[in-house]
Amino acid sequence: MSNWLQAGKMYQNNAEKFSAFAEENDKRTIFLKNETTKTLLETVKTSILGSEKNTAPRAKPVCSGCA
Repeated sequence: MSNWLQAGKMYQNNAEKFSAFAEENDKRTIFLKNETTKTLLETVKTSILGSEKNTAPRAKPVCSGCA
């Protein structure tokens, strides 16, 4: 069992301490979610921009009425 879970179990009989523990746990969860989202967005952005650099530009139509 992780230290984090042991701390929660330790506070389960003390409502005030458990409430503080649960609130801190929520903050930690939100922080990790936000950091994960930022990292994922950066990865996707880098991947898309990288693929655009390696893609050949589209050819122009031969006649103006063709496209």
